[in-house]
Amino acid sequence: MEQIRRDDNILVLQENKQARLVFSFRGKHWSLYSLILSVIVLIGTLFVESLEQVAYKSYLVPGGYVFTVLFLYSSLYSYFSTKELIIDSANKLVKYRKSDLYGQNKWAKPFSECIGILICRPGKKSFLIVLLQTQDMHEIPLGINEAGISSVKKAREIANNIGNRMSLQVIEEPSVER
Repeated sequence: MEQIRRDDNILVLQENKQARLVFSFRGKHWSLYSLILSVIVLIGTLFVESLEQVAYKSYLVPGGYVFTVLFLYSSLYSYFSTKELIIDSANKLVKYRKSDLYGQNKWAKPFSECIGILICRPGKKSFLIVLLQTQDMHEIPLGINEAGISSVKKAREIANNIGNRMSLQVIEEPSVER
C-alpha cells in the first residue's frame, strides 16, 4: 500500500483571480521567527551559563546551544525555501514548485489527476486546513496563514472555490466542527 505524502508547510493564499489561485509558503517569515527564537534561546543559555548556582546547569547549557543551532538551521532552511501551488483554471492545470537547500521539485498535473478537496483539523485544538489530494497520494495543505484557517466558514469558502474551479468534491472530516 502506497503511503500518503503530505507536504509539511501550509501554503498561504496569495492570489485569488478568475483565471488562477496562487498559494505559496512564506519562508522569509518563518526564517525571521526562527532567527528571533535562536537569539532568545542563546541569550537565555548565556544567562544560565553565567549563574553560579543553577539546578541542572550541566544539561541546560549544552541543550541551549543545541537548540540555538537547530533554530539557526531552521532559519537558514526557511530563508532559502520556496513552495508554490498554482491552480490554473484557463489551462486546467495544477502546478507545484518546491525549492530548498536540498534541491528542486516541480510538477504540473491536469485537474483530472486530482481526486478531492478535504477540510480537516490535524490536531484537537489546531486550526483547519484544506488538503488538495492527488491520485499519486500527495496531500498539499492550504490555508490563509501559516497556521491554517481559524473559521469553518472561511475553510468551506476556500475549499468550495477550489472544488468549483477543478470540478472536485469537497469532503469535511468530522473533526471540523469542534
